[in-house]
Amino acid sequence: YQNGVLMISDTGAPRNAYSVSITEGHDGTIHLVWVDDCMQSSDECQASQPGNAVPDVLHRSFGPDGWSSFTLISDGEGDPAMDGSAMDAASIIDAQGQLHIVWSDNAESDDNTDFDIYHRTMNPETGVLSAMTFVSNSEYIDWDPSLALANDGSIHLTWTRVDNQVGEIYYARWDAETNWSEPLLVTDSQDDANSAL
Repeated sequence: YQNGVLMISDTGAPRNAYSVSITEGHDGTIHLVWVDDCMQSSDECQASQPGNAVPDVLHRSFGPDGWSSFTLISDGEGDPAMDGSAMDAASIIDAQGQLHIVWSDNAESDDNTDFDIYHRTMNPETGVLSAMTFVSNSEYIDWDPSLALANDGSIHLTWTRVDNQVGEIYYARWDAETNWSEPLLVTDSQDDANSAL
């Protein structure tokens, strides 16, 4: 604690933590997901993994046994096309109690003008992570994702896509049977002002 405040993102390494998302599990466990630069000091970062690109998405939870250890979400699974510079994480618990995590990443392109939206789930009871998948895979900057859970158990995702300095809002829907829908353009700001979440 520092002046009565607990630093949750203390990985033991310097650098920044930002873009935090908080959600509560069905059992009352609190889940935090955020973006962290600690891999730049990988010898000290508690969540480090050899060869991992930075920044990364990390997870920690608080339950009956206190705070969990750090989990590296955006580990790339050994695939360079899945491991880049992460930003803008968001998370939500679905009707079955699974933690859904989305973020923006330039892993496939390794280009600062091409970020995609990635998705992964975690089983909060076992800590098992699903495979990483694309929600959107464009040649533009897809970023700033936001999640919502519907009464029917489906998950709704919006994000901003920037093309030639023009921002548009996109939408996709997830359910357990069909996974993610194709991205849908919600706004159309062509020859008009920018749209932003």
